[in-house]
This record gives sequence, structure tokens and C-alpha cells, in this order.
Amino acid sequence: RRVGEFGVVLEVVVQDDCGEPKDISSATTLSVTLVPPPNSGLSPRVITATFTTDGTDGRFRAKTTPTDLTVPGRWAFFGEYAGPDERRISERYFFDVVEP
Repeated sequence: RRVGEFGVVLEVVVQDDCGEPKDISSATTLSVTLVPPPNSGLSPRVITATFTTDGTDGRFRAKTTPTDLTVPGRWAFFGEYAGPDERRISERYFFDVVEP
């Protein structure tokens, strides 16, 4: 990824305790939090997410905007979903952003 790149897909996969995709199709709230590199002076940003398919495969995603990836470094993101009976936060995913 490069500084200024946008439309980058940040996809989260929710798994059950056995490591299988978890059906989250009943989720009413989906979000991805984009976490900038340490010491960048930037704050994390919460992005509204959508199901990648229909939620039965445990996948949802968000896309970056032109104002998101503004500095080089090691970025992170994680997903959060809430449904009628539970609220969960995913593991963190990491990726590097370099100067163009």
C-alpha cells in the first residue's frame, strides 16, 4: 500500500472457537477501526462496514478514503460487530504503507 492510496479493502473474518467462519448475518452493526502507526500523531478512525457477502461466511469489510492512509508506517485494523445476542471485536490485522 502507498500513502494516499484509497479504496483499500479492509476485510475482517470472524471465526468461532474452532476456527471456522462464524455466521454473523444477524449483526445489526458492523465497523472497522483503522489504527495509524505509533507516534504518527493521528487518531484511530471508525469506518462503517458492510457484509462482504451475506454474513453467513463471517466476512465484512470497509474501504479506505483519500484522507485515511496519510503517513507511511505499520498500520492496523480490527473489526467489531454487534447483533441481538453478542458483541465481538476481531483480531488485529496489520499492513505496511510506504511513500509513493
